[in-house]
Amino acid sequence: MKKYDYLLFDLDGTLTDSYEGITNGVKFTYGKFGKSYKESELYKFIGPPLSLTFGRDFPDEEERKEAIGVFREYYMTRGVYENRPYDGVVEMLATLKSKGYFIATATSKQYYMANTVVDYFGLREYIDEVFAADEKAGRNSKADVLLNAVDCLKADRSKCVLIGDTDYDIEGAEKVGIDNVIVSWGYGEKDVENRAMYFVRSIGELIELLS
Repeated sequence: MKKYDYLLFDLDGTLTDSYEGITNGVKFTYGKFGKSYKESELYKFIGPPLSLTFGRDFPDEEERKEAIGVFREYYMTRGVYENRPYDGVVEMLATLKSKGYFIATATSKQYYMANTVVDYFGLREYIDEVFAADEKAGRNSKADVLLNAVDCLKADRSKCVLIGDTDYDIEGAEKVGIDNVIVSWGYGEKDVENRAMYFVRSIGELIELLS
């Protein structure tokens, strides 16, 4: 593996296990609007923007915006804390930081939510910058977030790598022209390994790959 300077980490499903908070928010929102959902498909709400994941069941734009607002109100008051860093993540970040990497997030979470997670779970010490979605700034997709990161850092794209867990991460990295590492412990589809540039099955394997 070539040497990178910038590690851009996805948040949900990569650094933190946010399943409980996000899916509880979806259940709460769908209940408010009388919508049904499949328990087995709730993991699909983790990663992509809500405008995409809510699109199927809320085809009307105004209702979709209202539903997203309901979800975010739940998430910021409760769901964001129904979350935890995966075992070994803090130690991993400390190790990678000690190797001289610039570490940042690149998440489809809204910026204020991402900052709440990073602060609440003690990750700020290891993360140099938070890059995240921002509707007001027109950043909605993973590619938008990655472009913002590359531009702000004035980084050579060949020196950047996105570390994530889903097809959405792979697609975003490919659109921007940066490499990707996909982890097995998140919420990607079963065959995501076949589309990843690099695929790791443990935090130890990720550290070894980046070393």
